[in-house]
Amino acid sequence: MQFQSFVSVDAQRPARAGAISFVCLLLSSFGCSSEPADQQLEVVPVAGKISVEGSPLTTGNLEYLAIDPGQTKSQPRSVGAIQPDGSYQMQTAGFDGVPPGKYKVVIYAPAEPPTIALPGSPQAAKNLTEIKWLVNKKYGNANTTDLLIDVVESPSPNAYDVNVKK
Repeated sequence: MQFQSFVSVDAQRPARAGAISFVCLLLSSFGCSSEPADQQLEVVPVAGKISVEGSPLTTGNLEYLAIDPGQTKSQPRSVGAIQPDGSYQMQTAGFDGVPPGKYKVVIYAPAEPPTIALPGSPQAAKNLTEIKWLVNKKYGNANTTDLLIDVVESPSPNAYDVNVKK
């Protein structure tokens, strides 16, 4: 006695489509440029110190947000971790540095890490209103920060140092 499979070819298509979509997504993350990978993103070293009213900020993260119209749509995020001595070094897409241009500086420096909560839950809303910041909270929002940095190939000494208010 032979058993016949009742799984139609149509039933197998979603699984194949999912696998094909995954492979396409994976390949697209590597880029499709004819330029060598090391020339796709030109960056210059960006390192500095951040202080709060003259004292080193000892924890947190910085993000440089491009404000030049040509950079804002295609540029990956530029981020840096603040070290215990207040120093930081920026990275963009795994490269040490930032593409030249003008940037807003956003500082994320909570006094304590927020409690992990599901979006929309009462704890998530509480986290947003009760975070104690080590810097003035305006610096933690791209819409309210007034910190600007101009990244250039040959910066002056301490060009990327930042001093903020609490």
